[in-house]
Amino acid sequence: HRDYFFNDMLEDAHGNFWFSALRVGVFLFKPAENTWRLLQHHPDGLFADRPTSLLKDDSHNALWIGDFSFGLFRYATDSAKFTFYAVDSNNPQTIQSALCNSMTLDKNGDVWIATTSGGVSKYLQEKKNFVTYSMTSGFPENTISSIIADNSGNLWLASYKGLTCINDRGEILHHYNQNNGLPFHGF
Repeated sequence: HRDYFFNDMLEDAHGNFWFSALRVGVFLFKPAENTWRLLQHHPDGLFADRPTSLLKDDSHNALWIGDFSFGLFRYATDSAKFTFYAVDSNNPQTIQSALCNSMTLDKNGDVWIATTSGGVSKYLQEKKNFVTYSMTSGFPENTISSIIADNSGNLWLASYKGLTCINDRGEILHHYNQNNGLPFHGF
């Protein structure tokens, strides 16, 4: 008996449901066909075995899958193809950690990925590459457990060292911790 721990789900533009199961992989449920399927490397091209987050990006016909082993995958909903984004620490235009925790879209449609040990990577839709913000950019921590974009276009990062608000250029606007009113140390 397998221990399924489902940690995220979403409905795509076609009415299909995607589920991430941390120790198993990504499942796809197609209600119109009443079919369930575990997506696998062969024949699907998805080899995520510890998915942590799913993100729907209808304006770019994409669904993003964050994994806590391999990193980041993009599923093109128009062509039904997966793209894998590998970590290359020698190339700053790639994602800088294969341990993805959370994702969000900003007001420009760019994808932000919160990682363990790699800060936050921003996927620039127009350039098709990444920019990473981390402690070298002034962040208090390189492990970001969660990220969300607010209605003003800012991004909020939760970490073990508090709550940080940045703009869409990665510039810190505010950092909250116990020293300035946060009732606890970290998230």
